[in-house]
Amino acid sequence: MLALTRAPFWQLTQYHYMLFGASMVLLLIRGVLRALHVRSKRGSGAIRSVALTTIAGMLALSALFALVMHQTYDTLLNSFADLRAVRLAGATMDSAKVFVRDPTAKSVTATWQGPNGAQQTATANVSPDTDFVAVVTLTGLDVTGAVTATIKNDKGEVVPGGDKVQVKPLPKQGPFRMAWGSCALPYPYGRGQPGYQNVAALKPDVFMHLGDYIYADLPFIVGDSVENYRRLYRRNWSDKYYMEVASKAPSFHTLDDHEIIDNWEFLATRSPFSSAMRVYDEHVHAGMPLPPNSPKDRYFFNVTMGGNLAAMYVTNGRVYRNPGVVAKNEDGTNKEDPKATYLGADQLADLKKWLLDSHQRGIVWKIIASSVPFTEDYKDRDTWFGFRRERKELLDFMNDNNITNVHVVSGDRHEVGLFKIPRGGGSGAAAAPMFDLSVSPISAFYEDLDSVADTSNLVFKAAGASSYVGAMDISDKELAVQVVMYGGSVVHKFSIPRV
Repeated sequence: MLALTRAPFWQLTQYHYMLFGASMVLLLIRGVLRALHVRSKRGSGAIRSVALTTIAGMLALSALFALVMHQTYDTLLNSFADLRAVRLAGATMDSAKVFVRDPTAKSVTATWQGPNGAQQTATANVSPDTDFVAVVTLTGLDVTGAVTATIKNDKGEVVPGGDKVQVKPLPKQGPFRMAWGSCALPYPYGRGQPGYQNVAALKPDVFMHLGDYIYADLPFIVGDSVENYRRLYRRNWSDKYYMEVASKAPSFHTLDDHEIIDNWEFLATRSPFSSAMRVYDEHVHAGMPLPPNSPKDRYFFNVTMGGNLAAMYVTNGRVYRNPGVVAKNEDGTNKEDPKATYLGADQLADLKKWLLDSHQRGIVWKIIASSVPFTEDYKDRDTWFGFRRERKELLDFMNDNNITNVHVVSGDRHEVGLFKIPRGGGSGAAAAPMFDLSVSPISAFYEDLDSVADTSNLVFKAAGASSYVGAMDISDKELAVQVVMYGGSVVHKFSIPRV
C-alpha cells in the first residue's frame, strides 16, 4: 500500500476505471447474450425487458462508482486553493492563537482592545511556503470571556471570517466544559462533516481533537505529494459544520494515523511521512501552545486550565512510536518487544515530569489526551495494549508518587468505550481507578469491533452512529461526563468523583 502512495493520481485512478469499465463490459455482454437467448425462445418482444434490465444495472453500477469516487474528485477538482478564512487554534489562560489563510496577502494583522482599553495588534507573515496559512498570537488576554478581534490583510481588507472574531483564552476558573472526539471525514464520501454540529451544540469552552482530522487514505490514497495533503486540510476550512466549532472554541490537536496513512508506525524517513507532517505543521501544529524554543520535531505539549483546576497533557503516539519486532505467542496473541515504545524516551520523561509537577502544584485534575485507547481491554496492538511495558511504567510512576485524579480521553475506534483502569498498586486515594474515556467518531463511518475480551472494567460501550462526542463539566468536586450521539441524544452520563 505504501508503494501506491508514491504513484501519481492518474496511475491510481486507472485501476478504478479499469474495474468500472470491465464491470460495464461484462454487464453489456451479459445483456446481449441474454437478449439473444430470449429472442430465440420468446421472440423479439422480450428483448425490450432485457435491455431495460441491463440499462438499470449499468446505471446502478455508475451510481455506486460515482459515490465511491466522489471523495477523491471532490478533493482534486475542488482544491480550495483560493480559500480565505479564519479559525481559532490553541490557547493558554492569557493568550490565544488564530489561524488565518489568505492567498492574496503578504501579511495579516489582528487588532483588539486590551484590558485597559488600549488598542493592541499582532501581525504574522503569509507565505506560499506554508500554503498561505499564518498564525496570529494574541497575548495579554487578561479577560474572563473573549476579546473581539478584527483580522485584516496588508491591503487593509478584512479577511473573510475575520470581522469581530470572538477570541477566547482558556478558562481562568471553573467550572468549565471540555469536549473531545476524533475521526472526521466527509461521509458517505461527500462534502460536509455534519457530526461537528454535535460538538457545537455542546458549547464547549475547550475542544480536544484526538486525531484523524483528515483521512489521507480513504476511500483510497490519492498520492503523497504536499499538494494532495494540503487539499484535504483546505477542505476542512471550507466545511461549514467544522468551522462552526473552529470559530467558537479554542481547539487542541494531536494526530493519529490517517493524517499520514492507516496504522502508521514506521520511521520518519519512510514515505509519505515528510509530506504529511509538513502539511500537518502548516495547518494544525503551528497553532498549538508549544513551550518557547521547542525543537521542530516536538509534537507533545501541555496546558493548564481553570486556574489550578485542571491540566491536560497532549501526547503524540505516532511520530515516536516504535513497535519493535512484531511476533506472536503460541496462542496467537501479540508478543510485545521489550524495546517497543509508544511515546519515545523524551516524551515519556516529559510526561512523567508533568505528572509530578502537576501533583506538586496542587492541580486537581490531570487529563492525558491520547489518540488511541489507554485500556488493555482492546486486544489490539495499535492501542496501548501493544505497549504494555511502557503503560505499566507510567502507572507505577503514578503509584510511587501518589499522583491522583489522573484520567485519559481517547478516540480512534469509531465507537464509544468507557473503561475503568485499575492502578495496580498504590494505597488510599492512589488506589482509586483511572478512567479511559474513548469516544469516536466525530463524523464518519462507525464500527462495532468485538475486541473487548474482558468486560469487567467496561463502564459503557456503544456503536452504530456516525457521530459520538464526549464532554465533561470540570468542577472542583467531579468530572461530570456525558456522551452525545448525532442529533443531540445523550447516550450515557456518569460522574467521576474527586479522590
